[in-house]
Amino acid sequence: CVTFCHLTFSGLSILHQAWASRLGGGASQQSRVLAWREGAGLVGVVTASALPVMAGWTSTSVFLGVMLFLGLCLWSLVLDQARIVSDNDNIGKNISTTVVDNYLPLRQISFRKLLAVFLLNGIASAVPAGLVMFFVEDQIQASASMSPWFLGAYFLAGTLSLPLWLKLVRVHGLPKTWFFGMALAILSFGFVVFLGPGDEMAFLTVCIVSGIALGADLVVPSALLNRVIDTLGHRGRAEGLYLGWWNLASKLNLALAAGLCLPLLSYWGYTPGTQTTEGLSALSLAYGVLPCVLKLMALVTLFVFWIQPPALQPASRSD
Repeated sequence: CVTFCHLTFSGLSILHQAWASRLGGGASQQSRVLAWREGAGLVGVVTASALPVMAGWTSTSVFLGVMLFLGLCLWSLVLDQARIVSDNDNIGKNISTTVVDNYLPLRQISFRKLLAVFLLNGIASAVPAGLVMFFVEDQIQASASMSPWFLGAYFLAGTLSLPLWLKLVRVHGLPKTWFFGMALAILSFGFVVFLGPGDEMAFLTVCIVSGIALGADLVVPSALLNRVIDTLGHRGRAEGLYLGWWNLASKLNLALAAGLCLPLLSYWGYTPGTQTTEGLSALSLAYGVLPCVLKLMALVTLFVFWIQPPALQPASRSD
């Protein structure tokens, strides 16, 4: 059932993201659309995380069922509108059956460049996401009542920071805004290695600042992807292919992060639930230093591929 749930969610995610791409518009418009979508998603994440603690699992399950039902009702209204638009678009058009090239996105230079930045940045974000509870319990040794506040502050800061990143997109454009977000994430996580038992408020500050940096990751990458799709002339016929590979890369980020960090931590002498000096030093390096190194690599790649003057030229050709 869990496997089926994840497969279904992946399919719905691709469709939902392709919907935003088909709405079109420039960088500012796409950023606003994505900010509303991702902001609503974060509100949902925070609500779903808090409900079991505040109301219990029974109430949470009932709430989940009600939300799914309301979502289905709203989706039926969207489908009716989508059919009208689709019928109008198809009037006078000759519809032909073509062979779908599943590897079309990977043949595009601009998409491969963006995917390289996305993978490096995604792994850098996935590493602390996979290790945060180990760090909170063994390194910070936070109280049980304090632990939920860390994730809550992180996601809430990400949601509230979205207007700031939208303003930066209007002023500086998508690539430079993403550059600023990565730089802020590196600065915030650079202090993690100095934290120890009892530094709860300092770690909460790190969560808030890195949560602000999260806002850039929520808005800019998908908006850049939509710009690539539009530049290549594939809007309206190949969004699903691009977003399929994009979602595969997102899941690969989490898999690579877990596959890299957990064996390395074990090799370096860390065992969850223990507080040995050697193990905690390894945990601090993996949680704080490794993400900064990966994020710095992503930042350099972004600068070379997307911010340098040559990179600003249209990269719409394929191999």
